[in-house]
Amino acid sequence: MKIILTCSEMINKEIEKFYDVNALQREKWVLDADQVLAVFCYVIVSAKIEHLHSHLFILDHFSTNSQMISIFGYYLSVMNCAVEQLEGDYLDKIGNEEQQL
Repeated sequence: MKIILTCSEMINKEIEKFYDVNALQREKWVLDADQVLAVFCYVIVSAKIEHLHSHLFILDHFSTNSQMISIFGYYLSVMNCAVEQLEGDYLDKIGNEEQQL
C-alpha cells in the first residue's frame, strides 16, 4: 500500500517540478482522472512488475473498507483500470495483427 501512495506522491512532485521548471502557472494545473490513468499506464509498463495481477488481487481482497474509500483506494482503482486498459490495448493490437495476416 505504501508503494502505491509513494508512487502517486512522486508523480505529483514530478509534475510540480515540470511546472516550476517551465514557469507555468500552477493555478491552471489540474491533473484529471484521464491524465492520472495515462501516467499510471506509463509507470506500470516502465516498472515491469512481476505478478502484478497477484499483487492487485491481494490488495483488492485484503484491504479494509476504510482503506478502500481513502486516497489509497482511489489509486488502487486507478492501477486496476490501468492494467485493464493496457490489456485491452494489447489484445486489440494482437487482433489487428491477426487480421492483417
